[in-house]
Amino acid sequence: LFKALGGFAVNRSKTTKLTTKMAEFINSQDKIALALAPEGTRSNKKYWKTGFYYIALEAKVPIAFAVMDYENRQIGIKDSFMPTGDIDADMEIIRNFFKDIKGKHPDKQGSIEIKPK
Repeated sequence: LFKALGGFAVNRSKTTKLTTKMAEFINSQDKIALALAPEGTRSNKKYWKTGFYYIALEAKVPIAFAVMDYENRQIGIKDSFMPTGDIDADMEIIRNFFKDIKGKHPDKQGSIEIKPK
């Protein structure tokens, strides 16, 4: 289903300038919805990947908060914001939004952090 909807996996073993290519692709479309999993996996990881942030920043499009909150039985897109270029401040906005959201497997839910510079 993922591939049938236009999805593809990212090969992280080599540099491909995917962020820039994705921003260019987004800007070439009249309408587009792009969904990314910033954790980069379905398992618990210490840090989020930052590609989602830089794609949105470069394409000048908002980051929308999609949620599957099992505890409160809610699913949907709840809010959005424009990235400012200050990733640390913007990650604080993201952390504050998701702080009370609980997934189906909270034990697999990592913290919302990016690797220190």
